Parts: sequence; structure tokens; C-alpha cells
Amino acid sequence: NPENLRGPWAWSLGRVGARVPLYGSVHKTVSVGKVEHWIHQLLHLDLSLVEGGAFAVVQLARLTGDRARDVSDSLRQQCIEAIRSRERSLPWLKLLSEVVQMEGSDQAKAFGDTLPVGLQVRERKD
Repeated sequence: NPENLRGPWAWSLGRVGARVPLYGSVHKTVSVGKVEHWIHQLLHLDLSLVEGGAFAVVQLARLTGDRARDVSDSLRQQCIEAIRSRERSLPWLKLLSEVVQMEGSDQAKAFGDTLPVGLQVRERKD
């Protein structure tokens, strides 16, 4: 159902399972097995229909150089092919194939400086 592919869920999944946390300890990352399962699920969808899906794949499969956090080489290669065929984003391909820092615009996207459609920040009233 295409309606299920909309909304900020993929962005959230990418943030939760990111191989390189934006803050906090790398020891708190989600297990590789769980992240690989999520990646397989995303790759079986049409990423062009999933809001933030391609970016989530990049966050989940990003190369860190740490064997304990990196997904398998074969799965990362599948991600590279998926991104290359859909997005053609060279910085994203670089994140999948080299241990590099994320560019500023992608950092803002990962931090959520511009919130995905449907996600709102509400002021807390005590």
C-alpha cells in the first residue's frame, strides 16, 4: 500500500539504526543483525516511494571501519547499487564506500533540523 510508505518512519529508522551516531557512544548502536534485517526490508520496497528511504539505507549501511558496527560487505554493495540507481548522490555513495564524515547538508537532514512531513515538535506545558 503506497500510503504506508509515506511519513517519517524511514527517517526515524535510519536515525535509530545509524552506524555512526550523531551523538552518544558507539557502544549504544543497534546490533548489526537487526540493522541488516531493516536494510533488507527497505531494499524490498520501491525507495523512490518511501519518504526518506534512501537516506535511511545510507545511515544503516554507512561504512565505519569498525567490524563490530559495519554491515556485511555484500549487503553494503546492494545498498550502493540501490542508491546509485535511484539517487545518484555521490556524497551518499562515498558514505557507503569510504570512512568519511557526513557533509553539512546531510548532517542537518540526519539531525532533523527540517523535520519530515508529519513530525511535529510540541512545546511541553507543565
